Amino acid sequence: MSKSSKMSNIINYRLRVTLSDARVLTGQMLAFDKHMNLVLADCEEFRKIKSKSSSSNKKNTSDTKEQDMKRTLGLVILRGETIVSISIDGPPPPSADDARGRMAMMGGPGMGRVSVLEYDIHDKELGY
Repeated sequence: MSKSSKMSNIINYRLRVTLSDARVLTGQMLAFDKHMNLVLADCEEFRKIKSKSSSSNKKNTSDTKEQDMKRTLGLVILRGETIVSISIDGPPPPSADDARGRMAMMGGPGMGRVSVLEYDIHDKELGY
């Protein structure tokens, strides 16, 4: 199986992409090319920021605390050269066609029946 066919199988899936600068992006993959450039929709960026806080020790050492930051980016084009890893974060969202197909398969009382009220109104209009 070729690399492009594997990538084609995950179109519309929600991906988690790690970049060479340690940022992590999540988004729905819309497209890719031979250079592994990606187009992600509804993209969010997650990164860890190290903040320095001075301690009250006599040695004057500083501790580093990691803080997680999240940014909403929207539609993003990622250069393939910066991508370190790709993993599947979630399945593709259900499409409108899938919802219509499920509704058509669902059967039950009330599907395709006219209510009694509609009969009464129709009968009164015709004078029955």
